[in-house]
Amino acid sequence: MKKGRKILACLILMVLVLSQVPRNLLVRAEEGEETKYNLSFELERDASALNEIYQKHDEGESESEKTDEKASDKEANGEADANKDVNSKANQVNDNDTVVDLSQVTEGEENSSEEAKPVDEVKPIDEVNDEAESSEEENEEAVVLPSGGGEGSQEEKAEEVKDLNITYTVHIKGESEESIEKRITYSVEKADFVGDLKFEGIETLSNELEVKYYSREDGSSFDEKSENFDLYLETNAEKTVLELPSIGEKEDSLRVKESNFEEAIEINEEKVGEVVGDPNSKHYLSFNISRYDFTDFENLIATYSNYWMTRDDQNVFDRDEWRLNNFTVINELHIDGVDETIKEKMIFNSDEHSWSEKIEFRNIEIPYEDIEIQYYKKADSSLVKPYLLHYDFYLKKSEDGKMVLQVPRLAPKNNYSGDANQVKIFKVSNVSLKDDDGNVKEVTPTELDDTNLDIIEDLGGIKPSDTVYVNGKSGDDQNDGLSKENAVKTLTKAKEIAQSNNDIVEIVVTGQTDIEGDISLEDTNAKICRSKEYSGFLFNVPSGKTATLSKIIIDGRSNSNESIKESLIRVNSGATLNINEGAVLRNNKIMDIKNTATRGGAVNAFEATINMTGGSVEENQASYGGGIYLYKSTMNFSGGVVQNNEAKRVIDYAYGGAIYSAGGVSLLVEQAR
Repeated sequence: MKKGRKILACLILMVLVLSQVPRNLLVRAEEGEETKYNLSFELERDASALNEIYQKHDEGESESEKTDEKASDKEANGEADANKDVNSKANQVNDNDTVVDLSQVTEGEENSSEEAKPVDEVKPIDEVNDEAESSEEENEEAVVLPSGGGEGSQEEKAEEVKDLNITYTVHIKGESEESIEKRITYSVEKADFVGDLKFEGIETLSNELEVKYYSREDGSSFDEKSENFDLYLETNAEKTVLELPSIGEKEDSLRVKESNFEEAIEINEEKVGEVVGDPNSKHYLSFNISRYDFTDFENLIATYSNYWMTRDDQNVFDRDEWRLNNFTVINELHIDGVDETIKEKMIFNSDEHSWSEKIEFRNIEIPYEDIEIQYYKKADSSLVKPYLLHYDFYLKKSEDGKMVLQVPRLAPKNNYSGDANQVKIFKVSNVSLKDDDGNVKEVTPTELDDTNLDIIEDLGGIKPSDTVYVNGKSGDDQNDGLSKENAVKTLTKAKEIAQSNNDIVEIVVTGQTDIEGDISLEDTNAKICRSKEYSGFLFNVPSGKTATLSKIIIDGRSNSNESIKESLIRVNSGATLNINEGAVLRNNKIMDIKNTATRGGAVNAFEATINMTGGSVEENQASYGGGIYLYKSTMNFSGGVVQNNEAKRVIDYAYGGAIYSAGGVSLLVEQAR
């Protein structure tokens, strides 16, 4: 009897305990897993405090202008002569077209603009000179790229009232210790913040959000003008806590505008294949296109001979010699969303009676890693002619998150007995993908059914003589320049050939070539390109010489050359390089070299002068100076753009693990020791 009472008491106690446990916790215990949520929230920040700061600054500017006016009146009356010389030297800044010697700019001079001294506090000239000498001794290297401007006091004011680029970093506490960064800009002109602070899809264990504020260790708030703020997010089954920094006088000047939780949905293995790829991810696709000289389907020499010998406007077949000339077939790749195409060649050599068997497309940036191949025919379902001088390939994004490579399906010889719709005269091979870390994996593409495209077959194509080769080391200006073996020696000769033949679209550099004087490709259809097999400097400006670039494109062709070791242009001691309007130096990405810091993706200047009044330096790469590297050199910058260059970090273990990486334009005043 007593035993039965004990059992009944235990059951009653268990019911009472379970009645106090949240229902969702019981469900999770039963299922053996936790419910997870995806938190999204948007922050907003009150701009009034910053507006007040800049309003006070504007009032201070007006007072400074009044002081400048009084000083000007004193000069007119002969009362300010003693201050005039010193003030002129302390505040001297170039006009838009004034030469600026970057190698003389020091860190001390940069910082001097942060606190402009009133005119009445100008120091004696001896003290100014002493401070300048001391500043030069303390700073061995500086990286500065001035863009001209007005008077010194105006430039200092512009520096003080520049827009703020503010980064907010959410640190997610837990095993992964992940962080998410967002950036907005405070615009002085608009007196408000530009951009949004939306954080989306953060995994949490609770769908209840609690917002807290934290201050500095000494209890003070964070500065309104800070450019970096840290936020902290911690979650458990009961609640999710977001800690925001207390900024300025108002604790909630940064606050949560809106937030929401969505229950996270687990994707089972059967659904993994249906997930669409991330359009923001990066992969680098490489592949070969092959068309063999002799196959079961076509004899290429016979194909081109039979067609072109009957053409009145032909330039492929030599009727006098009754044989094919040297000719080139252009294979052009059109990439979805990219304006510039990639052209690769297949070349027939009449002397050797041979045909280059394949072309290579290298390191094409794509968002998806699933590759599919699809052959295409013309709109009327007929096969593409096999004797053209130009073929188009298309790399497109599909709606289901894959990349589709479309290849023309060529007609085989007329007496081919098999199914012509199954013939692959163009074959795709060696397909691979590389990630940002340089890891390469082989890919086996899936094949889709054929499609029809509305295309125009260009029987004229690009003429055989579309390229001139130049090599300053082994070339000879007596050559015709139409092959690597017969390269000319000077760029001047290559330009003459291009001017006489509008069909020439490329001047390919196969060896370092000296340049001086006016360098332009005006009145030609050509651009300068690096040879796929050449890794050194393209051009060299000799010591004491001057070269002026205008209306010329110099392309490093990084997409088809992964072994580049040097800049596009080397400028030697005492030499000058002028970059004027229409000059484009681009796409020269120097390879990663173990334990070596590379210098100047586009320009490497040694004790030289660079004057840039126009043009662009873009999409180049090196460790020092992704675009331009200056060693004990001067750059005078008054026009043009230097953009989208990358200074890629390298670790030199031979020097104690030294890390090298410096800017789109890098200036080294003295060799590092």
